[in-house]
Amino acid sequence: MRLSILCCFALAVPSMNAVEYFVSPDGDDARSGRSAQQAWRSVAKVNATAFAPGSVICFAGGQRFPGGIVLDAADAGTATAPVVLTSYGEGRAVIEPGAEEHGIHAVDCGGLEIRDLVVRGVGLDANTRNGVYLYAEKAPARLAHVRIQRLEVTGFGDHGVLFGADDNARGYHDVLISEVDAHHNGLAGISSWGDSATAAVGWAHSAVRVERCRAWSHPGKTGRSNHSGSGIVLGGIDGAVIERCVAWDNGARCDFPGGGPVGIWAWDCRKVLIQYNESHHNRTGNASVDGGGFDFDGGVTDSLMQYNYSHDNDGAGYLICQYANARPFRDNIVRYNLSVDDGQAHGYGAIHFHTWKSGDLGACQILFNTVIATRRGRGNPACVRFTGGTCTGIVLAGNLFVAGADIPHVDCVFPDPGARFLGNAYVGATPALRITWAGATHGDLAAWRAASGQERDGGVDRGESWVQDIVPGEAPVLANIADFAPLARYAATRPSAPLADVDQDGQSQDLLGSALPRPRVHAGAIGAGK
Repeated sequence: MRLSILCCFALAVPSMNAVEYFVSPDGDDARSGRSAQQAWRSVAKVNATAFAPGSVICFAGGQRFPGGIVLDAADAGTATAPVVLTSYGEGRAVIEPGAEEHGIHAVDCGGLEIRDLVVRGVGLDANTRNGVYLYAEKAPARLAHVRIQRLEVTGFGDHGVLFGADDNARGYHDVLISEVDAHHNGLAGISSWGDSATAAVGWAHSAVRVERCRAWSHPGKTGRSNHSGSGIVLGGIDGAVIERCVAWDNGARCDFPGGGPVGIWAWDCRKVLIQYNESHHNRTGNASVDGGGFDFDGGVTDSLMQYNYSHDNDGAGYLICQYANARPFRDNIVRYNLSVDDGQAHGYGAIHFHTWKSGDLGACQILFNTVIATRRGRGNPACVRFTGGTCTGIVLAGNLFVAGADIPHVDCVFPDPGARFLGNAYVGATPALRITWAGATHGDLAAWRAASGQERDGGVDRGESWVQDIVPGEAPVLANIADFAPLARYAATRPSAPLADVDQDGQSQDLLGSALPRPRVHAGAIGAGK
């Protein structure tokens, strides 16, 4: 299957008629605001002014401004003449709303750029709102061109950055969220939503890109009737990219038993690309679930997750999940990823499949991933685990599963989970293989083949297993998300040749960019899901 994930992003060209306004603690709201010498003083003056397309509102760098900024449709710009909120002078200005205020709240306002600011709430347990909140309420169509760049957003009770629409006929198009440092907010770092009803038509947002962002220390909240405490979570989007981002230390307070937080994930989206990210040390409360690294969740279709690094999470490294009453889940690929010591709480596999209704989770390919699973926490990890109900058309091919003592390579209680294993490598301490399948435990690849029909292709045995001592070691935290070189130690763990042909789009390389050798199993067998 060849995936085409396209997101178009228009570049803003400064308008020749741009008007600059300045705000400084030394200013006066009675002045014109049209120069640093004639600066306004307050956020209240900004909120009372209607800005034309091309307006640039500049706050004095290094200074603090109390109150939340409020914009509406009267302040909307265009892609070529956006309304801009930014800093001037030395450093970044600090916007400091009160306990009941959003930091920056824009309703029905497209053509908007927010950059080079610190947006600081009074604390996630005191503030009740969001850092940056964009809401399409009554817009007649999608609002084009949003840029949120080089912000620090912290201290809000809800989300750091949130955009959404209740009606999929409106929303946002061409959204770039770049170099945002979101931390110590209550519910999530960066998030979106749209109408996700089973009968919903289309998606609220399109062409969204989240890049080079950090989302950390969002603990979630107790007593809620939904998950909380994720890093980056996108919903309601047709065409999104999450790239070169890091999420860690999220979710520890979530106590909702029906669903928990994940470091980086998507739900109710089409054509999502999640690549070159790190997600680690994410948590969930003892009474809750999840707390994983990455997730394709309910209603995700035609999406790709590749070249990601997950480690030391409470939950799954890579969760593939369909919740009740979601739109269909299908045609997704998870490939060339690395998981080290995930599933350190509760009972998760590094790669974990879950559905609330048998047959709802379908057509997903898990290809050339590397999993190293040892028990260093209080959990019961596995390399691969199936829970909930059976799947449809799942293929796992060319993966390397390395398991420590007493850790299953595959754990499934169903007689037939609706998944096909083809040409994978299973490495472990004695015995080399540990499979729990339909109530039986297998320590031998031949015995599992005979009992399940797995690891066979047209009557030919596939897959390999061998004994190797597994010495637990601390997974490195990357100092630079653009440099995966510290993970070279795991590349050496792969077998000398791949075990399946997944080169379906001319791309076949590992996490570090090294070319994979030629395969042993033909691509047609994988693509057909036989």
